[in-house]
Amino acid sequence: MHPLVPALANFFVHGLGYLLIRKRMVFGVMVLVASVLGWAWSIRHPLPDTFFAGESLFLCVAVYLLMSLAFAYDAYTEAKKLTNLHF
Repeated sequence: MHPLVPALANFFVHGLGYLLIRKRMVFGVMVLVASVLGWAWSIRHPLPDTFFAGESLFLCVAVYLLMSLAFAYDAYTEAKKLTNLHF
């Protein structure tokens, strides 16, 4: 599997990339479950309109993108190790 596949999977759905490469399975499941629960909670409890007007939205998006990049990079490096072992 090309290392970009788990990297992109981890970027968009935290934890899924780890499951694809079968590395850090417990961590991947925990992160995936936490992400799904967070999404479900945010759908059930929408944010107030004042949240979107201030700096809070920018901060949340910046933190989410940074976490997504970190998970993607980690899955990419783990997958790269696996592909190096096969050649």
